[in-house]
Amino acid sequence: MKKADFIKKIAEKTGFTQKDTKVVVGAIREIVIEALNNDDDIQVIDGVKLSRKYMAERQSRNPQTGEAITVPAKHAPKCKFANSFKELVR
Repeated sequence: MKKADFIKKIAEKTGFTQKDTKVVVGAIREIVIEALNNDDDIQVIDGVKLSRKYMAERQSRNPQTGEAITVPAKHAPKCKFANSFKELVR
């Protein structure tokens, strides 16, 4: 499902306009990014938890040349689903 389809479905279920829904979805995105950058976990909906994970510096290889390269340390987003949520998806 693309973002436009997602916004359309939310608008249909809530009775909001697609324009208003697009603003709300954009605000949610900004809030999630801000929370993750502040190292806060966020539970978007019941059973879905977003967090960030620290990934240490590591050695890797360039697949074309075989040359060893260093991948710098970084934070990566992480999404965890509760079993109760997993059971709802068939």
